[in-house]
Amino acid sequence: MFSDQPVTPKRLEILVGAIAEYGRSNALHRESLLEMLQPETLPDYKENSRVAGEQTLRAARDLGIVEEVNDGWVITESYRGRESGEAILVALDNRVLADTEVEPYFALFYSFLLGLGPTADSRRDDQEWASSFNNEVFRGVPQSNPFNATKVRGLWRWFPYVGLGWADSNDVFQCEPYDRVRRALPRIFGTDRRLDSDVLLTRLSTACPELDGGQIFRLANPGISDGGRALTLGLAQALVALHEDNVVVLHCPADSRGWDLSVAEPPNDGRTMRSAHLDAIEWTVDVPSGQRRVPGAKK
Repeated sequence: MFSDQPVTPKRLEILVGAIAEYGRSNALHRESLLEMLQPETLPDYKENSRVAGEQTLRAARDLGIVEEVNDGWVITESYRGRESGEAILVALDNRVLADTEVEPYFALFYSFLLGLGPTADSRRDDQEWASSFNNEVFRGVPQSNPFNATKVRGLWRWFPYVGLGWADSNDVFQCEPYDRVRRALPRIFGTDRRLDSDVLLTRLSTACPELDGGQIFRLANPGISDGGRALTLGLAQALVALHEDNVVVLHCPADSRGWDLSVAEPPNDGRTMRSAHLDAIEWTVDVPSGQRRVPGAKK
């Protein structure tokens, strides 16, 4: 796992940006890259500074963003021309949130938190979180490379970066996959612009398997059934926020028996949201991401 190593989002962005910029004409050799990232002449240089650079390089390789060619490193064809932050988010969506091979606990632990709903707001320390996860998901059966407090600390750093939620004033992580869902809208809607709620949930669980109903979500929350047709707190809040930001329009008529959003306490806007039950969703002309509200803020 790279998330429990000294690989931060900013370090990864800098490394990918350096390879994209200086490896355009020729592959950027490993030693040159590591020296560029952490020059030995810096007054605070330490031996483990080089280790951090090597682990960051390994993370970029595991994510499929860079590859080694002719004893040097280049951006892979799939990610050439992308900004470093965009490339990292695409890779995380495709290889970390949608799968457990590169990072076995990243998506799985997030799904576990999402399934807890309001009870995920408890003030547990990292080891308590790890123990609770292992007991609930694996029924206490020992795993190779087991989930532990160190891994939990790394994931708190990465979850907000990927757009899965935010840390409140007490530094407690709140699940709200606003940006994750927003990035997935083109795949969810395809050529459609309006979907009924059942189709939405089916497509969303395929595009984002760590969210409600998805394969990873079900693995992390075997006791949660779709039969109740109630969304988790985090997903419901994300959909309501996307509606408030005019990215989507939620159609919740007064007599609806669709998917239940009530846990998010959606406001009655007097127009399309007249109840807490979702009949359909419409994808509007997307607004720039910079115009979204502050996470957790109420309108």
